[in-house]
Amino acid sequence: MLDLKMMQKNPEVVRESLEKRGSKIDVTEFAELDSRRKALIGEVEALKAEKNSVGPEIAKRKKAARTLPTCSRRWARSLPAPRSLMRNLPKWRLRRRNG
Repeated sequence: MLDLKMMQKNPEVVRESLEKRGSKIDVTEFAELDSRRKALIGEVEALKAEKNSVGPEIAKRKKAARTLPTCSRRWARSLPAPRSLMRNLPKWRLRRRNG
C-alpha cells in the first residue's frame, strides 16, 4: 500500500519505486488530483465558515418572522368582525328601493 503523505512529499521517489516494480500508476495525475482535492476542501471550508457567520442573522430573521404574524393576529382580533360592522351601518343603506 502506498502512503499518502509519502506520495505528497516525495512523488519522484514513489514514481521511481513504482517503475522498479513495473507498476503503471501515474504519480503526476495523483499529484494533480490531490491538489484539486485540497483546493476543493479549502472552498468547502470557506463556505462552511460563511454559513456559520450568517447563521445568527438567519435565526434572528426567522424569529422576527414568527413574531410578525403574532402581532398581525393580535391586531386582527382587536378589530370588530365584519358582521358586527354591517350591523352598525345605518339602516337606510340596507333598504331596497322599490320602483
